[in-house]
Amino acid sequence: MSEQRCDSYYNATINDETHYPRLEEDIRVDVVIIGGGFTGVATAVELAEKGIKVAILEANKIAWGATGRNGGQVTGSLSGDAAMTKQRRNSIGTEAADYV
Repeated sequence: MSEQRCDSYYNATINDETHYPRLEEDIRVDVVIIGGGFTGVATAVELAEKGIKVAILEANKIAWGATGRNGGQVTGSLSGDAAMTKQRRNSIGTEAADYV
């Protein structure tokens, strides 16, 4: 188990570091999620909002693995606006130019 975070932009810009207690006793929950990455945390939030009692088990820190290391950007195209317009025209026709 590592209390250290990896070197990444996201970890370097954390405003408030969080610390969660180590699970050392029996607890009762409806769902146990193994892994505190993006998918595990998002799933826990969705379930908790529905009133389901959830526990996340993470060996390190929340977002310690790939979630804390990747860029996670959503980009339309690395080739620029012209490539994005061409892709949209293939999907929705010539009116795609109106969305640029």
